[in-house]
Amino acid sequence: MLREFDIRYWLGLGWLTGPIFGKELRVSSRRRRNYVLRTVYLVLLVVFITIVWTNLNLTASSPAGLSQLMADAGTRVVSMIVVFQFVALQLLAITMLSTAISDEISHQTLGVLMTTPINSFQIVMGKLLSRVFQLLVIAGITVPIVAVLRVFGGVPWSFVWASLCITVTTVLFTGALSLFFSIRSRQAHGVIIRTLLILFLIYVAVPTMIGLALQYYLANLSDQTAVQGIAVRVGQGLMLISPWTQMGYQVTRVLVPGGRAMPLVSYWGYHCLIMLGMTWVLLALAVRTVRRVALSQATGQLAQDKKGRWRVSRKQHKDEVQAGAIRRVRGACVVWKELRSPLIQGGGKRAWFGFVTAVLVQAGMYIFYSREKLLDEDFTHVLCTILFMVIGLLGSIFLSATTITSEKETRSWPILLSTPLDDWQILMGKAVGTFRRCLPVWVFLMVHVVLFVGLGYIHPTALIIMPAILVWVIVFLSGTGLYFGTRSQKTSGAVISNLALILALWLVLPAAVGVFNIFGRHEDLLNQVTFANPLFQAATAMFGLAGRHNADVPWVKLKFNQMSRDWEQSWAFLSMLGLYAGVYILAGIGFLALAKRRMRKQIFGRG
Repeated sequence: MLREFDIRYWLGLGWLTGPIFGKELRVSSRRRRNYVLRTVYLVLLVVFITIVWTNLNLTASSPAGLSQLMADAGTRVVSMIVVFQFVALQLLAITMLSTAISDEISHQTLGVLMTTPINSFQIVMGKLLSRVFQLLVIAGITVPIVAVLRVFGGVPWSFVWASLCITVTTVLFTGALSLFFSIRSRQAHGVIIRTLLILFLIYVAVPTMIGLALQYYLANLSDQTAVQGIAVRVGQGLMLISPWTQMGYQVTRVLVPGGRAMPLVSYWGYHCLIMLGMTWVLLALAVRTVRRVALSQATGQLAQDKKGRWRVSRKQHKDEVQAGAIRRVRGACVVWKELRSPLIQGGGKRAWFGFVTAVLVQAGMYIFYSREKLLDEDFTHVLCTILFMVIGLLGSIFLSATTITSEKETRSWPILLSTPLDDWQILMGKAVGTFRRCLPVWVFLMVHVVLFVGLGYIHPTALIIMPAILVWVIVFLSGTGLYFGTRSQKTSGAVISNLALILALWLVLPAAVGVFNIFGRHEDLLNQVTFANPLFQAATAMFGLAGRHNADVPWVKLKFNQMSRDWEQSWAFLSMLGLYAGVYILAGIGFLALAKRRMRKQIFGRG
């Protein structure tokens, strides 16, 4: 018997998501964190708009001049709102979809879903669209504000529609990528790291490598006109794929109406179609993987390995055969246990393969820089320093936050607290273990500094300044990570809290002060807030110490030009660095003390 045609079923997109969409919305409506998230988003948005609005100059001598100033003010505020929303929604999409499928697998419900009429396509689409719908609800908060500001003029509807479409398609692609990685990984921080890494490769690394390759291989061709044509077309194609470039073009076109732009960049409709196509490819891969994993769980063939990833266990794994071997504990037991999970997972062979690969890549970078005579420039050493610092910071942020919550999730935390070890021994063991796991990354940074100090490309003072920066970074991040680990029951909560604190201190606060500086004179405050970022500290130090022109200069004559005039002298810079390092070390010790107070609270969860 044919099913009766139901127009409400087809208009309601029930055929696309099944009951998953409604179930997810009902569950999210009962979660307090979603209401807190909307409130925090609204508060940050209001603060952001207030900062921009209060720094605008709205005094005019005539009504026509006032009207023009109001239109300009509305344009600036709307542009800032669009940029804020574009960045915030992507970060929220990565976070909210990092456990979309892994939660179903952990709760043993994904295999049960496959016994119902719901198919894998509806599971994937229901999970994705339900989270995206929540993000659109958050984005809808800005609609009344934009509507009111459009009354002032200066903001065309084409900009509103273009920015909205670019934001939605980018959020869909980012969310689909995070959902795809959540199928195989149980840990949210692993999904977040993989998603951010892939986005960095797509938006930054790959276009940069292509641009450098074109510049290197096409520089020797005789027909420079053809070379320029090829380079322009490739650059336009890369810009057409990047949503950041498209959004930057739209904002620039509104803020600077008469500015020139590259062709094809304005075709934001093509960009949206490309992003939707990439999203469908990811969803197709996700549907195929979800079906295989769900059927494996339904038949009892799905297991979790030591790396926190799900795999089909058709036969006994090699690690399981060797699991019965008893290993002798050497040194501090907590540190020994932490080192059983190295930074590079998968056993000694994979760890050595990763280490050798990193060494070869670093050596290749040095050979390339030497051939191009870039080692004489301070900018080259600044880039290398920032690269190593970013990797080390991410490792410290994530590993310090997961070292306690992983014990809670495996139900071994109460056992550890029942041992003769006191609280400080456990905390310091966790902190030392985290540092030892991140040590290879910091070693690469120090090898770079020591090597080029010996070759005469970096001033010897870097052997003192760089370790000083690393010391306070390690102490502070260890304290914050362990504190949030004691407060959270889930790894994702601890990682997100630690990452949110770091972003607020080192990104959001300088950005807010930077907005003040755009409309007023706040250079000193901006320098002081920005200097709290370790990346800025390391970059400023390298700009003053690296390069042939700085390596042989006496210490008292060195100048750190990235700082204000009061702090650009060598001893003033060193004293300011010592002041910030002391404050951060004290803050890290304070977080460790707070972690000690909370270690034995809510051991078995909140019930």
